[in-house]
Amino acid sequence: MIEGLMIWWRVRTARERGLLAVLAILAVPMLFWYGVGRPFGLMLDHERMQRDDAERMLGDVDAMAAELVTLDGRHVQPLAGPLPRAVRVEAEAAGFTVSRVDPTSGEGVVLVLDAVRAQPFFTWLATVEQRRGLVVERLTAHPNSDSTLAISVTLRRRAK
Repeated sequence: MIEGLMIWWRVRTARERGLLAVLAILAVPMLFWYGVGRPFGLMLDHERMQRDDAERMLGDVDAMAAELVTLDGRHVQPLAGPLPRAVRVEAEAAGFTVSRVDPTSGEGVVLVLDAVRAQPFFTWLATVEQRRGLVVERLTAHPNSDSTLAISVTLRRRAK
């Protein structure tokens, strides 16, 4: 094969050999660039983007952790008075129609709501848990014929 290539090269004129040499001089760097340099650059870009994404996620986690620390340090304003009456007042102040509030054994109450929309109720429940120091022990929700829920939730005061 090399012998055939040497014969082919010898039959070329000096001008053709010069043009083929210039073509080889131009082709070798281009092949190197597209065969090695470009894929390596794309790999580096991909790795940089992954690192940036990881740093962004770490920043998000740090921000959430800082928020949890501030939430944990917030002063909880416990509900005043007997728990059943205080829970009823809180629920009615939020705009819910309370069916009944029954005390349980210990420091808990069962709050029953016949028809509430899910989003406002769970937002209120999270607020009561964070700001009033109540903990959900048990929650039962059943869908009504309309887009509301029938809720029964057992709440107790957070242990100090």
